[in-house]
Amino acid sequence: MAEPEPEAAAETASAGDDAIPSLPPGDEGAPWPAAMSEAPEELEAADIGDEGLASLDASLPSVLPSAPPLADGDGTGAASVADASGDEEAAAASESDGGEDGPLEIERQAGPSRHERMRRLSQIEQQKIARRGELNDRVMLERLYGKAVWDSLLRNPKLTVPEVARIARKGTVPRPLLELIVDNNSWIQAATVRRALLSNPRVNGEAIMKLMRITPKHELKTILKSTAYSPQVRDAAKKVLG
Repeated sequence: MAEPEPEAAAETASAGDDAIPSLPPGDEGAPWPAAMSEAPEELEAADIGDEGLASLDASLPSVLPSAPPLADGDGTGAASVADASGDEEAAAASESDGGEDGPLEIERQAGPSRHERMRRLSQIEQQKIARRGELNDRVMLERLYGKAVWDSLLRNPKLTVPEVARIARKGTVPRPLLELIVDNNSWIQAATVRRALLSNPRVNGEAIMKLMRITPKHELKTILKSTAYSPQVRDAAKKVLG
């Protein structure tokens, strides 16, 4: 590698590390040479001069988004943007909280609950719902009014097997209603309904024998050994088994 000439080395040493080449005389408005366009970024604007700084600005691409204009030059534009965003956030918070007339207020104004409305039914309304009502209404109705609606419930074509079994196991059910259940072949085909009837002491002997005749043999053996049933029921199971 060739060593630098003594005169060039001396000039470089005297110039120092911070030396900046100056523009040729009479070419202040001319563009920078290609070599100068690759100058280090730490080159300070004060050392370049106003004209050189303008040339650098023109050569740099515009990649930064422009800031919103300021009104009257006193920063009120930015304040307006901040105020607007603050208002939007406050509105959003108000909507999420429901506001004065939001969902919470509507819920409070919805009136009495379903349970309270069911408690205030007249006798005619009770019977109407018992005969035509849906499952949730029937269950709530039976829990609230009990024996007052049993007859109407048993005449509802939508009544389910669990509802029938619930009524059939109650020891206060009148015998005519128990006979109504026993006479319904589709109900007594369900094991839950049969067990509910056989555990009810108000079911008479004739009804017990009818139930035993349609009970599978393995269930009869269970009934025969179970002390949960009355002696009358166990004796009937023994007769059917032979």
